[in-house]
Amino acid sequence: MEKIWYKNIIDKSDGILGICLVFNGYKAFKHNHKEDETYFFLYGTGKMFCDNKTFIVNSPDIIKIKGNDLHCMTPISEYVILMYYFKQGPFDKIKYNYTLSKL
Repeated sequence: MEKIWYKNIIDKSDGILGICLVFNGYKAFKHNHKEDETYFFLYGTGKMFCDNKTFIVNSPDIIKIKGNDLHCMTPISEYVILMYYFKQGPFDKIKYNYTLSKL
């Protein structure tokens, strides 16, 4: 079974809005991209790494991620549902830079 699923709901040059379902057991690679991103936690509890800090997130937390900040999230609860938002797009123009480090 896939441990992560996402779907872009809006994918335009002036913004991206998507939804993501992440199951417990998913180990996220720390990554960054030049664009700012916002996570809206809709359900669940996770461990988040952002801005060189690791902390717990719960719905309905909102996490603003600055461009180029390394970040990732791993579920603690059975699963996490979150929405993600970029001010600019489209999604295929976002260049993800992954590290070999996981959370």
